Amino acid sequence: MTTSTPTRPAAGGAAGASWYAMSADAVAAKLHVDPATGLSAAQAADLLAKNGPNALPEEKPKPGWLRFLDEYRTFMQIILVGAGVVSLLIAEWSTAILLFVLTVVNAVIGLREQGKAESAMNALKSMMKTSARVRRDGAEAAVPADQIVAGDVVLLTAGDQVPADGRIVQANSLQIDESALTGESTPAGKGAGHWTNRIWAQATRPTWPS
Repeated sequence: MTTSTPTRPAAGGAAGASWYAMSADAVAAKLHVDPATGLSAAQAADLLAKNGPNALPEEKPKPGWLRFLDEYRTFMQIILVGAGVVSLLIAEWSTAILLFVLTVVNAVIGLREQGKAESAMNALKSMMKTSARVRRDGAEAAVPADQIVAGDVVLLTAGDQVPADGRIVQANSLQIDESALTGESTPAGKGAGHWTNRIWAQATRPTWPS
């Protein structure tokens, strides 16, 4: 069982808090949450509206005209444009027009293929959305991982992916696979002790030894 902590400064008194140096009890007190009951649904909704989802901000898409110009940065496009300019200089009008038309066709094809790849990636992201089990209003509830807020009490079982950075409140022989973060090949032991009660989002998966 863990209590999620902010990954960026929150408003008000939490802005200056050094979360990594605080005990789990101090974090719970700072966030005004009782680990036995968790946040209320109203508190979670207010925090979600105030601090935003538990997700990295997405990049703003490039405008279409800039994506079109980017297609002219490829080696083949540069050669075709250069050949077209040379054809204009030597008055080979039909050849120049043909070369420039080819660059436009190449750019349109490139944009179309890029659009297909982005659509496939977006579909894959939607299929890979994870959920998490949290304690709210004293009961267990399943919520999308991106709707976890600071102060949520997250419940983990063997094989679950850690949905947010947090502090361990209670655990029994817990081990975390942190290989994606540290490169260590063996899971790291975790517990409610002050220096071993930190877990990190996405890259870790909890396991219990048999």
